[in-house]
Amino acid sequence: MATIRFKRSTTPGATPAGLADGEPAVNLPDDRLYIGGAGADGYPLGAQYLPLVLLPDTPYDLGLDPVVDTTTVAQVAGNVHCKPIMFPRRVSIQTLELEVTTAAAGATIALAIYDNTVVDDVDQPGARLALTSSLDCSTTGVKTASLSFAFDAGRLYWAAWRADTAGPTVRALAGQYGAILGRTSITYTAVRSLQASGGTLSDPAPAVATLATGNVPMICFRIAT
Repeated sequence: MATIRFKRSTTPGATPAGLADGEPAVNLPDDRLYIGGAGADGYPLGAQYLPLVLLPDTPYDLGLDPVVDTTTVAQVAGNVHCKPIMFPRRVSIQTLELEVTTAAAGATIALAIYDNTVVDDVDQPGARLALTSSLDCSTTGVKTASLSFAFDAGRLYWAAWRADTAGPTVRALAGQYGAILGRTSITYTAVRSLQASGGTLSDPAPAVATLATGNVPMICFRIAT
Protein backbone atom coordinates (compact mmCIF):
# COMPACT_ATOMS: atom_id res chain seq x y z
CA MET A 1 0.00 0.00 0.00
CA ALA A 2 1.35 3.41 -0.97
CA THR A 3 2.00 5.92 1.84
CA ILE A 4 1.77 9.69 1.54
CA ARG A 5 3.92 11.56 4.05
CA PHE A 6 3.06 15.06 5.27
CA LYS A 7 5.24 17.47 7.16
CA ARG A 8 3.28 18.63 10.17
CA SER A 9 3.08 21.45 12.68
CA THR A 10 1.67 21.17 16.18
CA THR A 11 1.70 24.93 16.81
CA PRO A 12 -1.70 26.68 16.42
CA GLY A 13 -1.62 29.41 13.77
CA ALA A 14 1.80 28.37 12.42
CA THR A 15 2.39 28.28 8.66
CA PRO A 16 4.63 25.36 7.58
CA ALA A 17 7.93 26.56 6.15
CA GLY A 18 10.88 24.94 4.41
CA LEU A 19 8.65 23.09 1.93
CA ALA A 20 9.61 22.08 -1.57
CA ASP A 21 7.42 23.42 -4.37
CA GLY A 22 4.28 21.26 -4.34
CA GLU A 23 5.14 19.47 -1.08
CA PRO A 24 2.11 18.93 1.22
CA ALA A 25 1.99 19.76 4.93
CA VAL A 26 -0.61 19.90 7.69
CA ASN A 27 -1.18 21.99 10.81
CA LEU A 28 -2.72 19.51 13.24
CA PRO A 29 -4.27 21.90 15.83
CA ASP A 30 -5.83 24.05 13.06
CA ASP A 31 -6.91 21.12 10.84
CA ARG A 32 -5.49 22.94 7.81
CA LEU A 33 -3.69 21.54 4.77
CA TYR A 34 -0.91 23.46 3.02
CA ILE A 35 1.05 23.10 -0.21
CA GLY A 36 4.60 24.34 -0.69
CA GLY A 37 5.22 27.29 -3.00
CA ALA A 38 8.27 28.45 -4.90
CA GLY A 39 9.38 30.54 -1.91
CA ALA A 40 9.39 27.51 0.47
CA ASP A 41 6.39 28.88 2.39
CA GLY A 42 3.23 26.88 2.88
CA TYR A 43 0.07 28.14 1.18
CA PRO A 44 -3.29 27.04 2.61
CA LEU A 45 -5.22 24.86 0.18
CA GLY A 46 -8.46 26.35 -1.09
CA ALA A 47 -7.60 29.93 -0.10
CA GLN A 48 -8.59 32.64 -2.58
CA TYR A 49 -6.75 35.94 -2.81
CA LEU A 50 -6.82 39.16 -4.75
CA PRO A 51 -3.80 39.63 -7.04
CA LEU A 52 -0.92 41.00 -4.99
CA VAL A 53 1.35 43.53 -6.69
CA LEU A 54 3.24 45.73 -4.23
CA LEU A 55 5.21 48.74 -5.40
CA PRO A 56 7.88 50.64 -3.44
CA ASP A 57 6.92 53.88 -1.69
CA THR A 58 3.18 53.24 -2.18
CA PRO A 59 0.60 53.03 0.64
CA TYR A 60 -1.66 49.97 0.68
CA ASP A 61 -4.63 49.39 2.93
CA LEU A 62 -3.67 46.83 5.58
CA GLY A 63 -5.88 43.93 4.56
CA LEU A 64 -5.87 44.75 0.81
CA ASP A 65 -9.59 45.48 0.99
CA PRO A 66 -11.24 46.03 -2.44
CA VAL A 67 -12.54 49.53 -1.64
CA VAL A 68 -12.05 52.63 -3.77
CA ASP A 69 -13.91 55.38 -1.90
CA THR A 70 -13.11 56.57 1.60
CA THR A 71 -14.96 58.36 4.37
CA THR A 72 -14.05 59.42 7.92
CA VAL A 73 -14.82 57.97 11.32
CA ALA A 74 -14.46 59.37 14.86
CA GLN A 75 -12.52 57.20 17.28
CA VAL A 76 -13.82 56.51 20.79
CA ALA A 77 -11.07 56.76 23.38
CA GLY A 78 -10.18 53.51 25.12
CA ASN A 79 -11.74 51.00 22.71
CA VAL A 80 -9.55 48.38 20.99
CA HIS A 81 -10.66 47.34 17.49
CA CYS A 82 -9.22 44.38 15.54
CA LYS A 83 -9.72 43.22 11.96
CA PRO A 84 -8.31 40.07 10.30
CA ILE A 85 -5.62 40.26 7.61
CA MET A 86 -3.83 37.65 5.47
CA PHE A 87 -1.34 37.80 2.59
CA PRO A 88 -0.83 35.26 -0.21
CA ARG A 89 2.96 35.50 0.04
CA ARG A 90 5.50 36.71 2.56
CA VAL A 91 5.31 40.51 2.86
CA SER A 92 7.77 42.68 4.81
CA ILE A 93 6.63 46.16 5.81
CA GLN A 94 8.50 49.15 7.19
CA THR A 95 5.74 51.60 8.21
CA LEU A 96 2.08 51.87 9.18
CA GLU A 97 0.15 55.06 8.41
CA LEU A 98 -3.21 56.70 9.03
CA GLU A 99 -4.62 60.14 8.25
CA VAL A 100 -6.11 62.40 10.89
CA THR A 101 -8.84 64.54 9.31
CA THR A 102 -10.08 66.24 12.49
CA ALA A 103 -7.59 66.67 15.31
CA ALA A 104 -8.30 66.51 19.03
CA ALA A 105 -6.19 68.14 21.71
CA GLY A 106 -3.88 65.60 23.34
CA ALA A 107 -5.14 62.75 21.14
CA THR A 108 -2.99 59.76 20.27
CA ILE A 109 -3.59 56.45 18.46
CA ALA A 110 -1.47 53.30 18.74
CA LEU A 111 -1.42 50.38 16.29
CA ALA A 112 -0.56 46.72 16.81
CA ILE A 113 -0.31 43.37 15.01
CA TYR A 114 -1.64 40.24 16.73
CA ASP A 115 -1.25 36.59 15.95
CA ASN A 116 -4.39 34.49 15.52
CA THR A 117 -5.52 32.01 18.12
CA VAL A 118 -8.40 29.54 18.03
CA VAL A 119 -10.63 29.18 21.09
CA ASP A 120 -13.60 26.81 20.92
CA ASP A 121 -13.22 26.70 17.10
CA VAL A 122 -13.42 30.52 16.90
CA ASP A 123 -10.59 32.64 15.44
CA GLN A 124 -9.62 35.64 17.55
CA PRO A 125 -6.60 37.87 18.30
CA GLY A 126 -3.96 36.18 20.45
CA ALA A 127 -0.34 37.03 21.13
CA ARG A 128 0.83 40.54 20.31
CA LEU A 129 3.55 40.44 17.67
CA ALA A 130 4.24 44.13 17.10
CA LEU A 131 3.29 47.48 18.63
CA THR A 132 3.88 51.01 17.36
CA SER A 133 4.59 54.06 19.41
CA SER A 134 1.59 56.34 19.96
CA LEU A 135 0.90 58.62 17.01
CA ASP A 136 0.27 62.28 17.81
CA CYS A 137 -3.24 63.11 16.58
CA SER A 138 -3.46 66.63 17.98
CA THR A 139 -2.88 67.93 14.44
CA THR A 140 -4.32 66.86 11.09
CA GLY A 141 -2.43 65.05 8.35
CA VAL A 142 -0.83 61.68 7.66
CA LYS A 143 0.76 60.08 10.70
CA THR A 144 3.50 57.49 10.18
CA ALA A 145 4.84 54.87 12.59
CA SER A 146 8.00 52.91 11.87
CA LEU A 147 7.32 49.18 12.12
CA SER A 148 9.60 46.50 10.72
CA PHE A 149 7.49 43.35 10.44
CA ALA A 150 7.17 40.36 8.10
CA PHE A 151 3.80 38.69 7.44
CA ASP A 152 4.08 34.99 6.60
CA ALA A 153 2.20 33.69 3.58
CA GLY A 154 -1.29 32.35 4.23
CA ARG A 155 -1.17 33.05 7.96
CA LEU A 156 -4.04 34.82 9.71
CA TYR A 157 -3.14 37.98 11.64
CA TRP A 158 -5.15 40.78 13.25
CA ALA A 159 -4.53 44.50 12.83
CA ALA A 160 -5.50 46.47 15.94
CA TRP A 161 -5.86 50.14 16.80
CA ARG A 162 -6.74 52.16 19.89
CA ALA A 163 -7.29 55.85 20.52
CA ASP A 164 -5.34 56.29 23.76
CA THR A 165 -6.96 59.56 24.79
CA ALA A 166 -9.53 61.94 23.31
CA GLY A 167 -10.71 60.40 20.04
CA PRO A 168 -9.77 62.14 16.78
CA THR A 169 -11.49 61.61 13.41
CA VAL A 170 -9.49 59.61 10.87
CA ARG A 171 -9.72 58.55 7.22
CA ALA A 172 -11.73 55.33 6.91
CA LEU A 173 -12.90 52.77 4.39
CA ALA A 174 -16.23 53.78 2.85
CA GLY A 175 -19.64 52.27 3.59
CA GLN A 176 -19.57 49.63 0.86
CA TYR A 177 -16.69 47.95 2.69
CA GLY A 178 -17.61 44.28 2.97
CA ALA A 179 -18.79 42.16 5.86
CA ILE A 180 -15.36 40.70 6.61
CA LEU A 181 -16.58 39.19 9.87
CA GLY A 182 -20.10 38.26 8.81
CA ARG A 183 -23.30 40.09 9.74
CA THR A 184 -25.25 40.62 12.92
CA SER A 185 -28.12 38.80 11.20
CA ILE A 186 -28.99 37.66 7.68
CA THR A 187 -30.89 40.90 7.05
CA TYR A 188 -28.77 43.31 9.06
CA THR A 189 -25.52 45.19 9.35
CA ALA A 190 -22.06 44.01 8.33
CA VAL A 191 -19.57 43.28 11.10
CA ARG A 192 -16.31 45.07 10.32
CA SER A 193 -14.17 44.64 13.42
CA LEU A 194 -14.00 43.06 16.85
CA GLN A 195 -14.14 45.52 19.74
CA ALA A 196 -12.86 45.32 23.31
CA SER A 197 -14.45 48.20 25.22
CA GLY A 198 -12.07 49.96 27.57
CA GLY A 199 -9.19 47.62 26.69
CA THR A 200 -5.53 48.20 25.93
CA LEU A 201 -3.22 46.86 23.23
CA SER A 202 -2.08 44.24 25.73
CA ASP A 203 -0.21 40.97 25.23
CA PRO A 204 -2.16 38.78 24.76
CA ALA A 205 -5.04 40.68 23.16
CA PRO A 206 -7.91 41.85 25.38
CA ALA A 207 -11.09 39.80 25.40
CA VAL A 208 -13.49 40.73 22.60
CA ALA A 209 -16.72 42.22 23.92
CA THR A 210 -18.54 43.47 20.79
CA LEU A 211 -18.99 42.71 17.10
CA ALA A 212 -18.50 46.25 15.81
CA THR A 213 -20.36 47.41 12.69
CA GLY A 214 -18.94 50.91 12.22
CA ASN A 215 -16.50 51.96 9.49
CA VAL A 216 -12.88 51.12 10.24
CA PRO A 217 -9.85 53.42 9.92
CA MET A 218 -7.82 53.11 6.73
CA ILE A 219 -4.54 51.86 8.16
CA CYS A 220 -1.95 51.67 5.40
CA PHE A 221 1.42 49.98 5.12
CA ARG A 222 4.46 50.46 2.91
CA ILE A 223 6.70 47.56 1.98
CA ALA A 224 10.29 47.31 3.09
CA THR A 225 12.75 48.30 0.36
